[in-house]
Amino acid sequence: MQHNYKAAVKVRECIGGDLILFDDNAFKKAFSGYEAIIAVMACGIAVRQLAPLLKDKWDDPPVVVVDAGLNNAISLCGGHHGANELTKRLAKTGAYPVITTATEVLHRPSVETIAGTLDCEIVNRDSTRTVNSCLLRSDLPVINISGPKVVMVDPDVTVLKKKGVEKENVEKKGVGKEEVGKKGVRKEGYNRKTGVIVGIGTRRDVSSGNVADAVKKAL
Repeated sequence: MQHNYKAAVKVRECIGGDLILFDDNAFKKAFSGYEAIIAVMACGIAVRQLAPLLKDKWDDPPVVVVDAGLNNAISLCGGHHGANELTKRLAKTGAYPVITTATEVLHRPSVETIAGTLDCEIVNRDSTRTVNSCLLRSDLPVINISGPKVVMVDPDVTVLKKKGVEKENVEKKGVGKEEVGKKGVRKEGYNRKTGVIVGIGTRRDVSSGNVADAVKKAL
């Protein structure tokens, strides 16, 4: 419909990306080929189209629904995996960000936001449900463990691994941090990945914000 198309154009001007006209295969195409989806339509239509495609929140693209009047941007799927952030970016169009994930609405941190802040990836994803539930009630410490080490944790401890730069064939002697760019430095005789593992436990004596700041400063 024409009013949906006009809203979609404004969304594209705000966010960028491709504009796909709706048909029976539009969601299937977007799901397999794009990192995120912003659907300009009623939530009910989006839900019915998405239902058979959804598999895993860690692999599915985040989905935001925007109404044709650009009144609301609704984080529908994958809130902690990009949808919440998209709704906030869409506020520039005048759309109100509608976010329903518990940690956000209660102004609490989540494992995913902590990992993003520290530029880390989550190693044991199954732990996040329990740890996020704990974060709703209290702050948890973020513990930096320098390697090499072997780390053994309980199921209610999330392990984060720093997104290090792989340095292929980099000569260990004489290579400083300033010599390693985003794509690494290539020399002879050294091959390893840089990384930091940060374990999130359940002690309450230090706030997650204070520890996260300390970890970032140390890195």
